[in-house]
Amino acid sequence: GKQVELNVWSIKRFFDLYQTGRDKEPIVIETSKYGINGIPCIKAEMTGNLDYDAYLAIVPGNFLNQIYYEHGSRLLEGNVRAFLSNRGKINKGIRETIRKEPTKFFTYNNGIACTASKITLSSDGHSIVSMEDLQIINGGQTTASLTSASLKDKLPLDNIFVPMKLTVVKNEDYDTMIQNISKYANSQNKVKDSDLFSNHPFHRTFESLSKKIQAPVKAENVNNTFWYYERSRGKYEQEQFKLLKKSEKDIFLRKYPKSQVIKKEELSKYFTCAELLRPDIVSKGSEKCMAYFAEYIDDKYQKNLEYFNDQFFRQCICYTILFRTTDIIVNKANWYNIGGYKLNIVPYTISKLIQSIPNGYCLNYDLIWKKQELYSSLVHEIERLAQITNDFIQKSSGIIVTEYCKKEETWNKFKELEFKLSKDFINDLISKTLIDEKMRSEMKDVKLSANINIENEIVRLGGKYWRNLIDEGKRRKILTPTEIDLLNIAASIDSLHPKIATPKQAKFIWKIREKLEKVGVLV
Repeated sequence: GKQVELNVWSIKRFFDLYQTGRDKEPIVIETSKYGINGIPCIKAEMTGNLDYDAYLAIVPGNFLNQIYYEHGSRLLEGNVRAFLSNRGKINKGIRETIRKEPTKFFTYNNGIACTASKITLSSDGHSIVSMEDLQIINGGQTTASLTSASLKDKLPLDNIFVPMKLTVVKNEDYDTMIQNISKYANSQNKVKDSDLFSNHPFHRTFESLSKKIQAPVKAENVNNTFWYYERSRGKYEQEQFKLLKKSEKDIFLRKYPKSQVIKKEELSKYFTCAELLRPDIVSKGSEKCMAYFAEYIDDKYQKNLEYFNDQFFRQCICYTILFRTTDIIVNKANWYNIGGYKLNIVPYTISKLIQSIPNGYCLNYDLIWKKQELYSSLVHEIERLAQITNDFIQKSSGIIVTEYCKKEETWNKFKELEFKLSKDFINDLISKTLIDEKMRSEMKDVKLSANINIENEIVRLGGKYWRNLIDEGKRRKILTPTEIDLLNIAASIDSLHPKIATPKQAKFIWKIREKLEKVGVLV
């Protein structure tokens, strides 16, 4: 009685995916599979040497419902939001139109904006018969609402038609292109800057780590669990959308408990106060904290990609546990009045505690990770310091406390306040060298793996590719003599006496290739 899907992964299929340089196969949608001969369309004839083609089309509601049911969130990876459920005003309106006036759906709805890397047209050129790497970058709410109406409300979609604007991206920088389209196309629900940052490669990396790294099993729990990273608003709910049976949903919730969901805005808050030690930034609110976090992460990502590894993920989970436990401690304290300044007390307490630790030492993050909770001496220290923090921030010299906490000078003043750590707390600290060594070890592993991949790619592309690249670079006069010498190493791969690039040379060769691609040299 179970519905199954069969996918055969042959060696060729693995190799084809590897050659694309992507971490997953692009979605290929053929309209015939869904019972239609094609989607009627009109190509927009525009002048100029554009890096995209544009089409206007009319899409049957049933077709959208079927492809969303089959591919789910993969269709929305370029979207700044996943499905925000039927509770929102916009989505309720969509549902009501489907239920009461289906024939007017086309008129009332703004339609969807999509991107694709390639499409196939019918022989007469008037219909789209297949689309590759389809992404719904605006209209995810419309699409998911159709599936919700069909599955949950059992409403027919036969008379539903949706306007579609389709952009076929010819630009090599596909991710940047769809991010920009998503940024400017979204208007139905308010788009925050933090939503737009959700497409940064860091978030996809962190999401991937969250699905790979299993949390240690707590003593009272028999289930294996993971921390769920919600890089797009509403994605945690959307993941459960297709789980129609209670048993399936229960399995999902056991694997990803609600208490172990981290939103990207929360991560920025936890990291900024525990790693960057800036409680004043956290006190400014989610959007400003996210902007500060985004700038730091982007800079780090550009300079040191290997930093974002398994150890980094575990450290971030420890910061999450530290922040959330401190929040509970403050909330339950007998000195704290409900409606107080908890939003400021918590980050200030955490940053002050970490800043007070002697040089060369740090919290026992290994123990926090293994236990998935704070150890007793750390809890006791937080209880002591939180009350001191509360007293300090309320001496704001007439300034509103919440505004006072947003000032860097307030944090600098609090850093200077003497706080004597207890012996038990100091005894439980560990050498920072141990944590740093783990990070260095992880970074070496990631770097080694990346270097091996680069060297393999240089060989895979073949000597002819590199010779053509040299010729084109020379023709445009954009290669230095040193760069030509390095590329000649790669160009000799298929010769009788090939030269072997050292790992360092391979990196430079790849950087030269990226430089040429950026100025439009494609061979």
